[in-house]
Amino acid sequence: MPYFFDDDQWPLVVLRVEGSITAEEEVEFSERSTRLPERGVRYAVIVDLAEAGTPSPQFVRLQSKAQKLRSEGIRTYCAGIAFVIRSPMIRGALRAILHLQSLPCPQVVVASMQEARAWTTGQMAPPA
Repeated sequence: MPYFFDDDQWPLVVLRVEGSITAEEEVEFSERSTRLPERGVRYAVIVDLAEAGTPSPQFVRLQSKAQKLRSEGIRTYCAGIAFVIRSPMIRGALRAILHLQSLPCPQVVVASMQEARAWTTGQMAPPA
């Protein structure tokens, strides 16, 4: 399976995609990520796309639909989402997309897992 859903470090969740995922995996990925706010606990997500292939149009539609379905839950419980993308060009493209269609929680696009972990740790810290 080229995608991994790791919630062993809850309330930090790491979603990792390697290569291209199948239509069945796309649905499973969307369903699992949609259920995160249902836990009723503040959480943060790292989406590691460093080794991901180009997403299919169906996957983009599923993620857009899933975001709309869980928008209120994300707004309430998600401390932030960090996207890990190695390519500067792809990072720039995702930043532009997120600027045009922002998520209902803080988000950042970074080049490494180290940056993503540091940012999500800061997002999870209690307000001063």
